[in-house]
Amino acid sequence: MNSRIVLRLPRVARAWRIVLPLAIAAGCFWLLLRQLEGVDALAALAAIPGWSWVSACAATGLSFWAVGRYDAVAHRHLNTGVRTRTAHKSGACAIAFSQAVGFGLVTGTLARWRLLPGLSWTQAAQLTVFVALSFVAALAVLIGFITLIAPLPGRPWLPALALLALPLVVLVAFFVPVIRVGRYHLALPSLPAIAAIGLWTVIDTAAAALALWLLMPSGELPWGVVYPAYLVALGAALVSGTPGGAGPFELTLVLLTPPGTEAAVIAAILAFRVIYFLVPAAVSGLILWRWRFEPVSPGEARGLAELPDDLARSETAVVRQPGGQVLRAGDAAVAAIVTPQVVAGLFDPISGRMDEVLRLLWVTARSGNRLACLYKCNARSAVLARRAGWKVQRVAREAVVSTARCDLAGAPFRQLRRKLRSAGKAGVTIGRAENLGALRAVDADWQRARGRARGTTIGRFDPGYLALQTVLVATLEGRAIAFASFHTSRREWCLDLVRWSEGVPDGTMHALVAAAIRAAAAAGVPRLSLAAVPDHPVTRRAGKGLVQFKDSFAPAWQPLYLAAPDAAALALAAADLARAVRWPDPGRGRGAKDPHEDVEQKGFAMT
Repeated sequence: MNSRIVLRLPRVARAWRIVLPLAIAAGCFWLLLRQLEGVDALAALAAIPGWSWVSACAATGLSFWAVGRYDAVAHRHLNTGVRTRTAHKSGACAIAFSQAVGFGLVTGTLARWRLLPGLSWTQAAQLTVFVALSFVAALAVLIGFITLIAPLPGRPWLPALALLALPLVVLVAFFVPVIRVGRYHLALPSLPAIAAIGLWTVIDTAAAALALWLLMPSGELPWGVVYPAYLVALGAALVSGTPGGAGPFELTLVLLTPPGTEAAVIAAILAFRVIYFLVPAAVSGLILWRWRFEPVSPGEARGLAELPDDLARSETAVVRQPGGQVLRAGDAAVAAIVTPQVVAGLFDPISGRMDEVLRLLWVTARSGNRLACLYKCNARSAVLARRAGWKVQRVAREAVVSTARCDLAGAPFRQLRRKLRSAGKAGVTIGRAENLGALRAVDADWQRARGRARGTTIGRFDPGYLALQTVLVATLEGRAIAFASFHTSRREWCLDLVRWSEGVPDGTMHALVAAAIRAAAAAGVPRLSLAAVPDHPVTRRAGKGLVQFKDSFAPAWQPLYLAAPDAAALALAAADLARAVRWPDPGRGRGAKDPHEDVEQKGFAMT
């Protein structure tokens, strides 16, 4: 008996999901009929002029043009591989069908699944949920802002909704881009995606409200009344779950418009139902019956492949960590990392013309709802980026040592000689690291003393990652007390990961770097980079010790730049890269090639 009851409960729940919206619609229509006693809506409908119908059709077309853009954002977020134009068409069709039939999550999923061969049922459902939730959230914020400009009587709380919700959404999406609960995680839309959703919501709803307004008698209701009322009515319709929002939509509009305009409002709604619901539903039904859009094609695979051994910027090898990749298109190739908000090309192009590389970064970023930037590029690349129309900002200074000139002779190396003597007197010896796993204890000591290491553009401890570098270790009485790793190419070595245990003798870190300079010179490598330091008045003062350490090797200081398509992208890229370095994604620190470790903190690499 109990088992029968248990089996019956899901059936009852499913039945209520169908019955409840219909009951809500019936109740709203009953209230609406009482409100409209004595109103001749049919006469008002017949009085709508032909030009109003044509204009409303044009506004409806604009609205559905924007509607299709929701799906483009969703496909990029979920990385489905569907082309943007296909996403536009299938999205507009799915929404036209589901808004008329009702039960949008189910019907929208079915429509997308049928229109896009190769799209799984799960992907179709994810797309539908993404579009629905993002639209509802954007609509709520928009209602708040519009009612701030044109308040609705008796609803002073609505503007507060926008003023509180929007900053909260932006802060959460920026600082907590991935929400993790146990083994599950939810990637929130990027800020560019949120901005796009907001823009399309404004265009969509404004065009739809314009279609409704054009169907009303001229001068009957001002636009400033119709648009806020339409937004609230649309919200009520979405919450009700009734097919096409029928009932709650009409009732809400009538209640929010001034007394005496009921006939004009109802006539406009009836005409609006035909133009905005029935006609698009008929067209989408025909498309669903007869057509399929192009199949889903997997996106181009991007991996590391093999980095050339003559890299001008050996630090490019930092992308060998999880999350790094090499983007390629024709002759253009650039190392890149992907953060929640940006696709950042690192340093200078590996190959190809600068305009091709910038285009590659822009296309890759757009395909994931991100912004493009080029991070820590040299002055020549910055000039070329500026000529291409990108904005450029100096962000760092790189200390570069000429291995042939660093002979420790003369006044510039006085401090370095003193440090090396101190390390030698203490009995510190420098050699190649043979057992990288044994250095884990040094790394652990460093992190216990200084907190969690930074990452993303900086190396983090992992034997698999360090095996691709030259690693020097400092020992005292046979025990490893510090180490430094270097990216290497035939043209340059670059300092990456530096770790030391507490209480190391003075000059130990100087001895490690000096030994690396000698080794690079012996290998015929002309330059060794001590990596970069931030180049900002605030960070310049905070990093005095780091600059003094590097100055002891008498380096040439070279400016490095951040480039992005516009000022807003430049600011967001700088902020997101700073966040990603300071609080790296925990997932980036795991795997066969476990990533990075802080360098600005340790005092050696940079941002």
